[in-house]
Amino acid sequence: MPNFPSLSTLPLAALYGLARSMGATSQVRSGFALTAVGAGSLGVTVAAGTAWVDGVYLNYAGGTVTPGAASATLARYDLIVVLSGAIVPSVVAGTAAAAPVPPALAAGALFLGYIFIGPTATDYATQTTAFIADYTMPGFSGSAALTI
Repeated sequence: MPNFPSLSTLPLAALYGLARSMGATSQVRSGFALTAVGAGSLGVTVAAGTAWVDGVYLNYAGGTVTPGAASATLARYDLIVVLSGAIVPSVVAGTAAAAPVPPALAAGALFLGYIFIGPTATDYATQTTAFIADYTMPGFSGSAALTI
């Protein structure tokens, strides 16, 4: 039986080359869980974690992202992502509409999840007016086509 090196001994560039050869360019390795900041806030806490973002290894310490205020009459979907070349997560705002759809996911971006923000929502306490959908399972690689 051949003696292959363990994955833990390969340099990061080799590991990324292996991941890219399998079609993965951005994916969570660990962490990045999404949770609500708390009452009276549409902010989302992004837990510490590690990930590949368009070929670059990211070790994130954790923090908060905050979407824009809710529309008075229309709902929208926003994405929570780490954009290619970025070192922290951000919110990609969707367009408020009677039948909202999520915004497009940029090439190479790491998709962490989406948030639904209903008209006049101020926090995530009532899930019919606003909620968080966490897609941060390790190994999940977001795609440009997001179906909700």
